[in-house]
Amino acid sequence: MQLHLRISPYYRWLFLGAIAVLMLLIFRPYPASAGTVGMTVRPGLGGLYKGNQIVPIKVTIENPGSDLTGILRVRPLDKEDTELGYISGEDQMRFRQWESEIHQEVKVLAGQRAEYELLLPGNYLMIRPVIEFRVGNQVLAKTRLEGTNVDGQRVMIALGESILDSSLPAWVSNEQNPSLTLKYLPVSSLPVDINELRICDLMLVDANAVMALTEAQEQTLREWVYLGGWLVLFPGPGTMEQGRLADLTPVHSATVKQIRGTFVGLRGGESLTIRTGPVVAGKALIVEDGLNLVARRSLGHGQVLYCAAAPGELGKEATGVWSLLAGLSSGPSVTGEKFIPSGKWSYFNDIRRLINASTYIPQLRPPSTALLFGLWLLYVVGIGPLLYLGLRRLDRRDWAWGVIPVGALLVAVGFYLLAPSHRFDGQLTQTLATIEIYHPQLAEINAGATAVSSSGGDLLVQGSPGLYVYPETETRSQDGSTSTLVQQSENRMQVAFSDVGFGSIRQVKAYGLARNLGNIEGELYLQGHQLKGHLTNQTGMALRDAHLVFEGKKVIFLGDLPVQETVLIEKTLASLKDLETDPFWEEPWRPDNPYWREFRMREYQMLGGTERARTVSLQEQWESGFSTEVQLMAWHDGTPSLLSVHGSAGTTEQYGLTLIKQVLPLKLANGEVRIPAGFIRPRIESGKVVDIQPEGFVLNENAELIYHLAALRQEYHMQIKSLEFSPVSIPGCSLEIYNHQNNQWEALPAEGRKLGAGETSDYLTSDLQLKMRIIQKDNFGKVIPFFWVGPAVEGVVSE
Repeated sequence: MQLHLRISPYYRWLFLGAIAVLMLLIFRPYPASAGTVGMTVRPGLGGLYKGNQIVPIKVTIENPGSDLTGILRVRPLDKEDTELGYISGEDQMRFRQWESEIHQEVKVLAGQRAEYELLLPGNYLMIRPVIEFRVGNQVLAKTRLEGTNVDGQRVMIALGESILDSSLPAWVSNEQNPSLTLKYLPVSSLPVDINELRICDLMLVDANAVMALTEAQEQTLREWVYLGGWLVLFPGPGTMEQGRLADLTPVHSATVKQIRGTFVGLRGGESLTIRTGPVVAGKALIVEDGLNLVARRSLGHGQVLYCAAAPGELGKEATGVWSLLAGLSSGPSVTGEKFIPSGKWSYFNDIRRLINASTYIPQLRPPSTALLFGLWLLYVVGIGPLLYLGLRRLDRRDWAWGVIPVGALLVAVGFYLLAPSHRFDGQLTQTLATIEIYHPQLAEINAGATAVSSSGGDLLVQGSPGLYVYPETETRSQDGSTSTLVQQSENRMQVAFSDVGFGSIRQVKAYGLARNLGNIEGELYLQGHQLKGHLTNQTGMALRDAHLVFEGKKVIFLGDLPVQETVLIEKTLASLKDLETDPFWEEPWRPDNPYWREFRMREYQMLGGTERARTVSLQEQWESGFSTEVQLMAWHDGTPSLLSVHGSAGTTEQYGLTLIKQVLPLKLANGEVRIPAGFIRPRIESGKVVDIQPEGFVLNENAELIYHLAALRQEYHMQIKSLEFSPVSIPGCSLEIYNHQNNQWEALPAEGRKLGAGETSDYLTSDLQLKMRIIQKDNFGKVIPFFWVGPAVEGVVSE
C-alpha cells in the first residue's frame, strides 16, 4: 500500500514564508542599522598632506545604535565602488601600484562617538583609497579618502594673531610664489601629533603664542625643529634668558631699543622698537649699529631664526625681511641665488639602500666553490672510470643502465640539500637600521628588513611599539587571492604576508622615533696639533669601529665604545684620513680581507646613504666660518628589538646591523691650537657653484672666496700666528691669494705655502678677512677639495 501525502498550496506558501522569516532572523542587520552609522575622515593637517611623509588619518565614527565592534579597512578602489568614482582601464592600473590593505580594530559604544587614527604612507593616499567601517561582513560606512597633496610646496604656518595682522599675508600674496602656502592656526589648534605637524615646513610664532603653548605642544614643536622644521621666533618673555624657549632661540631678548631699523636695506618705513641681545648659539645674519636684528642657529636638521622686531613693528615695507625669514632671501647664500632652507627628509630616508643591503644575508652563504668542485670531481670520477672498472670486475656492466641514473639522482639530491634554505628550519631575518641621535630623548630610526621563509606559509612581521612598518613591495598570496595586510593598533603595527612560497623572501620598511634611547655624552676640542676629549656611551648598545667624520670628508678612527664606559681621546690631526682611503668608508674591490664581500654588500651601502645625506645637509645649510660640529658614526651588531618575525613553522633566526650617527660639538681649547685645512668654510663672493659635496664644491667658472676669521677672535679670543696652504695641485686649476698690502693677486705654488706671523697682516684685512681666487682652465665640473683651497690656521686661544 502506498501512502500519498498532498500539501495544499496554502501550507506550502506558509512553509516557505516561515523559512524566509528564519533567514531574515539569522542574517538580520546589525542593531546599528536602526540609525545610520556616521563616519567622517580628515587626512593630514586640515586636509593637507605630502606624498613622502606618513599621513595621520583622523576617523570619527558616530553610532546611534547598540555597541559595535569591527574594523576600519583601507583598501584600493575596486570595480564595485561605482558610487565612489571607480575608474577602469589605464587609471585603475595606477591604483594597483599599492594593493595592501590596512586594518585597525575599533569598538564604538551605543549612542557614542569614537575617534581613531590611522597612519598611511603619503603615496598610498595619492591613489585616493577607500576607507570603510566593517562589522563582520557588513559595511556600515564607506567613503573615499580625499585630501590636497602639497608635494613641492613649502607650507608656512602663522601661529599667533599678530602675525596674521602684520604685512606677512600681503607679502605672501604679492610674492606670487606657487611653492609657498600660508595657513593660519590658533594656538589651540596646533597639533600634538608630530606626524600631523611634519607637513609644515616653516612656522612663525609670536610672543603670545609661545606663552600659550601647552607642554605637549611645546614638546612636539621641539621635535619638529630637530626633524627639519624652520622656526621663526619674535621677541617676548619666551625668548628671554629664563624663557620657556631659551634653549631654542639663537638670541636671548633683553635690551629694548628704538632704532631706524633698515635691516641693512631690507626694510623701509619709520623707526621701530626692537628687543635684542647677544647671540648665544648660531650666528647673526643682520647686524645694525652693533645690534643683532636677525640670527639663525641649526638644531638637528632644522633651523631656528630670531627676529628682534615684533611682526606688527616691521610695517608694510618689510618684504626683504619676510623673504629672509622665510628662507627666500638671496642674502645668506652660497650660490649667489636664493638660499633654500633645510627641507625635512622623507620619513623613509634612503630606505631603499637599507632594504637592498638586507637582502645579502651572510648566514645564507652557499657552500664554497672548492667544496662544490670537489664533489663534482668525485661524481665524475666515480660515475666514469671507477664505475666502469667496478662493473667490469664483477662482470655486471649491464647494471650501468640503472646505476648511472640512480647515482646521478642521488648526487642531484645531495647538491639540492646543500642549498642555504635547507640549513635552517623556519624563518631567517636580517634587519639593517640607521639611528640618528639628536639628544637623549629623541632619535630617528630608519630600518629595512628581509625575511626568508624555508617552508613557506604565513609570515608575520611585527614592529616594536611606536615603529611604523609597511611592506616594501606589493606581494599577494601564491594563488593571488589575498593581498598583504597591515594591521594597526594603538601603539604597534604588523605586516601579515599570506601563503608565502617555499624559500621566498618578503621585505618591509620601518620608521620611528625613539624618545629615551640615550646618547653619546662627552666633549671634543682641538688643542695644539691634537684632537682631545672623552666620550661616554649612554645608548645601551655596544658600539664598534667608531669614527669621527669632519668637514672635507676627513675621518679619525676611535675604535670600540663599550656601554656605560668612558673612552679618552687623544689623536693627532695628522691621523686624519680621507673617507675614500679609510676602510670604514670604502675598501678596494678585493682587499686582503675575507669579509670584503660582506662589507661592500652591507656596510658600504648603508654608508653610501649617509654620504648623500651629508651632501644634502651641507648644500642646504651652508654657513661660512669655523665648523663647530663633527659627526660620530659607529656600528652595533644587531638591532635593538626593532622587528620580530613569526612564521607558520619552525623558529626564527634574527640577525641585524645598526649604524649609529650623532653630531657632537667641537671646541677650541686654551693655548696653542691648529685648525686643519678644510675646517673653515668660505663665503663664495663670486662664481657659480654647481654642487656642494662633503669633500668640496663644483664650479662652472672662476670664483673668489672670502674666509672670515674674525669669529675666531671674537668667540675664542684667538690670536692668529700663521696660515698654511696644503701642497696639493689639481690639473687645470690654480689658486691665488690677495695681498692687501700690494693690492695684487699672488699665485700659490704647487708645493704649498706658509705665511708666518710677520706675513699674515699683508693678506688679512683689519676685520680678518682672507681673499682667495680659484682659476680654472679645464677643470670645470670637477670637485675642488675644501682642504686644498682653505688654509690651516695656527694661533693662540685665550679666555
